[in-house]
Amino acid sequence: VVTFTYIGGGCDQSSNTQDIPSVIECEDFNGAPDETNESRIICVDESPDGGTFITKLFDETVTVGEQFTVKGTAGSTLGDSIFCEIKQNNFRRQELKINTSGKEDLYLKDVFGSFKLESCDEKDCLVPITYTYSITNVGQGPMDITEVMRSRGDNTVDLLDEVGKKTLEFKESTTLEDKDIIDVCVKDEIEIIKFSAKA
Repeated sequence: VVTFTYIGGGCDQSSNTQDIPSVIECEDFNGAPDETNESRIICVDESPDGGTFITKLFDETVTVGEQFTVKGTAGSTLGDSIFCEIKQNNFRRQELKINTSGKEDLYLKDVFGSFKLESCDEKDCLVPITYTYSITNVGQGPMDITEVMRSRGDNTVDLLDEVGKKTLEFKESTTLEDKDIIDVCVKDEIEIIKFSAKA
């Protein structure tokens, strides 16, 4: 089972460890898929005996930014390769062959033409996570917690309502939990927590 994000664009943006002619094939037609139109994606399994028998694994219309999953039929594993065709307005725009045999590396976030790999079997970039924060009053008297903000990338969330006790006596502590889903394949994700309190 492999899940991709459809990103549109041509073969020249491919960036993956399979990016050699004998392993992956990517060819653009009619100017390559643009990044604005809906596209029909058709993926088939490679014939196990090298013959003409193929099995259709995926045939749907997707838009840029949408995820789609290609899996074997009736619970079976994928063959050695999958072949995908991208069409826009009934014109062929791109053809891809991706090795799914396990003999060639598949890394999450690899780009194959207009596809970006998001998950492969049990490997997935998006994982649930729970952060637990502890706040302790180290001042001389009572303290009121007035602000708790969490920033990650461009996303800022107000966590004040998650604080169990907002007034803390000297040396008293409280905790809060923040549940989220993060992309573990993105290396530059930075978390900033801002606490404000008044005595």
